[in-house]
Amino acid sequence: MFISLVPGDYDGSTVELSAPVEAWVTLDDIMCDGSGSVLALGDAHVPPHGLSIATGYDDHYHVTPERLVRNIVALGYRGAVNHYVGMSHYFRLAGGVVTTWDGGPAAGGGQIVASGDPRRHDEVLTLLGGG
Repeated sequence: MFISLVPGDYDGSTVELSAPVEAWVTLDDIMCDGSGSVLALGDAHVPPHGLSIATGYDDHYHVTPERLVRNIVALGYRGAVNHYVGMSHYFRLAGGVVTTWDGGPAAGGGQIVASGDPRRHDEVLTLLGGG
């Protein structure tokens, strides 16, 4: 579906509008019917191509690995996938610990310390003067 919004006084010229135009659109009672109006899982595929893909844990944490791979293949990607986990998740997923310097939760920001080895985390906090 493609919807183009054009101001009422647009005359088709290539000259920029003199000022932004405030507008809104409300779509109600939208339906898809008829043959082929709904795609079943696996109906739409992009042929394989030479492009690469990068994904991110923050965008896909709730998706099973099987579904993520199925979607990547359906979009035509093949070969290596760069799945960015990010430093904010790496240590936790690898078994490490991320806290503030005083041992509190890191989610609130502040002075953060990340330890790849949880057995050493308390020692690090002590060295920083917070443990």
